[in-house]
Amino acid sequence: MPARWWSSVVPSDPSVDRRHGPRPRATYRLQLHAGFTFADAEALVPQLTLLGVTHLYLSPVLAHTPGSTHGYDVVDHTRVDDELGGRAGLEQLAATAHAAGLGLLVDIVPNHMSVAAPEDLNPAWWAVLTDGPSASTAHWFDIDWAAGEARVVLPVLGDDADAVHREDGIVRYHEHRFPGDDTHYRLAHWREAPTYRRFFDVTTLAGLRVEDPDVFDATHRLLLELLDAGVVDGFRIDHPDGLADPRGYLVRLAHATRGAWTVVEKIVEPGEHLPQDWPCAGTTGYDALRLLDGVLVDPLGEEPLTQLWSRIEPDSWEQVLERSKRLVLDKVLGPELTRLQRRLANEQLHEAALELLVAMPVYRTYLDDRDPRPEDLAVLGAARALAAQRRPDLSAAVYELVERLVTGDDPELTRLFQQTSGPVMAKAVEDTAMYRWHRLVALNEVGGDPGRWGVSLQEWHEACSRRQRDEPLALTALTTHDTKRSHDVRTRLIALSEVTELWAQQLNAWMLALREHGVPDAAAAYLMLQSLVGAWPIDADRLGAYLEKATREAKVHTSWTDPSSEYDAAVQQAVGRALTDAELMQSIEQFVTEIAPLGRRNSLSALALQLTMPGVPDTYQGGELEDLSLVDPDNRRPVDHELRGKLLEQLDGLSTDAVLERVDEGLPRLAVLKAGLALRTSQPTAFGPDGAYVPLLATGARADHVVAFSRGGRAVCVVPRWTRRIGPWADTALALPAGIWRDVITGREHWGEVGLGALLEAFPVALLSRVDG
Repeated sequence: MPARWWSSVVPSDPSVDRRHGPRPRATYRLQLHAGFTFADAEALVPQLTLLGVTHLYLSPVLAHTPGSTHGYDVVDHTRVDDELGGRAGLEQLAATAHAAGLGLLVDIVPNHMSVAAPEDLNPAWWAVLTDGPSASTAHWFDIDWAAGEARVVLPVLGDDADAVHREDGIVRYHEHRFPGDDTHYRLAHWREAPTYRRFFDVTTLAGLRVEDPDVFDATHRLLLELLDAGVVDGFRIDHPDGLADPRGYLVRLAHATRGAWTVVEKIVEPGEHLPQDWPCAGTTGYDALRLLDGVLVDPLGEEPLTQLWSRIEPDSWEQVLERSKRLVLDKVLGPELTRLQRRLANEQLHEAALELLVAMPVYRTYLDDRDPRPEDLAVLGAARALAAQRRPDLSAAVYELVERLVTGDDPELTRLFQQTSGPVMAKAVEDTAMYRWHRLVALNEVGGDPGRWGVSLQEWHEACSRRQRDEPLALTALTTHDTKRSHDVRTRLIALSEVTELWAQQLNAWMLALREHGVPDAAAAYLMLQSLVGAWPIDADRLGAYLEKATREAKVHTSWTDPSSEYDAAVQQAVGRALTDAELMQSIEQFVTEIAPLGRRNSLSALALQLTMPGVPDTYQGGELEDLSLVDPDNRRPVDHELRGKLLEQLDGLSTDAVLERVDEGLPRLAVLKAGLALRTSQPTAFGPDGAYVPLLATGARADHVVAFSRGGRAVCVVPRWTRRIGPWADTALALPAGIWRDVITGREHWGEVGLGALLEAFPVALLSRVDG
């Protein structure tokens, strides 16, 4: 049995009762909000049942800030959100889904709560503002009372502090409301540091102390009640790295849920693995996404694309990342650093701790009151060595002392350091450096490393073998609500690694045109071109909104906290001019016409791999068809589910040739998705915890262009990569495992050693099911 799921933490407890329904085989992610409620999700049940998923995967359902488009800003853990349909709506959705054989998975947000205006929406927070440290919920929040002289510092004021007034016993400031007894809080300018732990740098999200059993019980009571009542069947845990003790939280949750299927939104860096003693099924799939993208990147594209980008940015990814971390620590995470500084005895120790944070190669360590994990000690040792190399003016003794302090000598410092290193990575990597370094932005994805060029076939097979051993029920993903680009944008941009000469031929003219249209710097122009190519067709509103976000996240010429109206206006005006330049747009459209087929083949290959690799494949809403979206809010646009339903109903009556002819409608993608899900349904053992993963290696001149493997001796996946330079398959062949194999997409049967030309003649990818024995 897989090491993680059958961790001794859960089964050893006699109270554990594994009575929950079937584990997910395939999920479908839905973003709930006032415009897409439980009732709307319920209407999709027949369609998603026909598609072949087994579970609906819902964004948070608890009461959140009115008008929220995501639900991660919970204000009350005792209620299901009324805008979504309330508890009755959720129960009705569950009843309909369960009657159709679909389960429900729900997001849990244990790390933080919304404290946004109006503040009285959050009863727990209102109590703290009213009664201070003596409030019954004061221990819920990670508040540094000493720093605020026994008051909570609330950085909400603009330059019009005189607008604060009292009315009907309430202190009011624009949309904000505060208790009239203001002795337990202090209103401060928005640039001042709050005295509570935040979610990253979001002042309106206050950190929870869910490590306290009382806080855990209060914030999880309703969710556990819904689980016990059979309304929901499993959970996704948002941002466990923010917690003081992620493992302790998951142990408590596993006991409370009696082992319900649970995955965690944990970003693991290349070479890093989820701690094996966490009682969960694994991650939400960014590690799988990195493999799925990376194995399709053409290695021959690295040198030419690196040379092109180095003309704009000569520094390496590592250098840009280091600068980004220092910027984030200086400008973004000041309150977190202040907490650390107060805990350290002198300035040298503080500077050494800062250098350790900059040098951390992963989001965080997981040191607690147990013996330290060797992996954590190795991470901190490597960080100390790099920090000492960068700042040799600080003595070795100082670094050694800081390392001792954060590995257990000072438990409070250990907690603070670990809860700070995660936000440093997240803000520096995902929200800064990835918007600055644009060699090939298909690789600039959450959980990715833009400095690493692709994934070798050996690395792919080794990673999948490990996933099958350790995390066979973890999620796999191609697109999520947090990805910076949708799967189809990334796979089209991955095609640039195959057409570097063509890309280079166009760049000079395009970059010159964008400069003439007023794009204020070359890095923004290069990002704009990749965005145009990846998401084409795209209008000025969508592209302008994306570039505003991208340039502000980069924090070079403008930012969210210090926007440059001149720079922002220049970008928007340039977008408008560029998209009305008929000659430029025609040139870009012709380029996209040439590479789009490569992108679509990449997309089908990635989809086939996701559906058959170890794990539980998730489809992000609308992903049945081609989706060319950029980061949120672009990827939160309404989905035409009616169209997808109609095409799904037509699919069974179409021949393979007819499906391929309707490529512009997205039918090949829909066909692969439906066939792959049907294959998982027909061969459940092959794709379950006991289903083996066996690499299959092609032979012949084009052997390295093939990714193939067997699952449990009952299913086989075969996909091509780097298709532009394959040419004839010639003598390239694949020896199938013993038996007769039927392609579930084309219906053709194969056995023995099969030439790749024959295997992929009728369709770009092959999904085979064993039909004998």
